[in-house]
Amino acid sequence: MIVDAVLSQFSFFASLLLFACGAAGSLIFRKNDAAANFCGNAFAIAGSIAGLISSLLVLMFDSPFAYGMGSSLPLLSFTFKVDKLSAFFIFMISLISR
Repeated sequence: MIVDAVLSQFSFFASLLLFACGAAGSLIFRKNDAAANFCGNAFAIAGSIAGLISSLLVLMFDSPFAYGMGSSLPLLSFTFKVDKLSAFFIFMISLISR
């Protein structure tokens, strides 16, 4: 189903964005330990939840996805491909993190 594939892809990239925001927020608030700790932990929890949602959608609805960013040079291109095996490992990592 198209909706499941789009939702699983959106939640995967949302989890990556949330983890990056948590890392950036911790660096921004590095002089205030309590704020840096709260920011990092809150975004890590949100990123883990988004990773769980993404992996469950791929596992339950069999909606693997791939996203590639190409370049004219072959060594500078990269691809994200999430199938059932990688979704299982994303699920396990998201489950045990934060």
